[in-house]
Amino acid sequence: MFKRLIYEEWQSMIPIAAFILTAIGFVILTARAFFIKPDQSDHMAHLPLSDDGEGRTK
Repeated sequence: MFKRLIYEEWQSMIPIAAFILTAIGFVILTARAFFIKPDQSDHMAHLPLSDDGEGRTK
């Protein structure tokens, strides 16, 4: 079924560019998490996960 699809040369670069952008984003986020300061890490570890009902609409 897909044997009849004919890709142009520029169309094959789109998945490659998307993969590269995703990989760069993943590397940046991983580097930020790896190099976070210990005091900032402790602060973020102790943040509450829920508001206990404050600010919610019914």
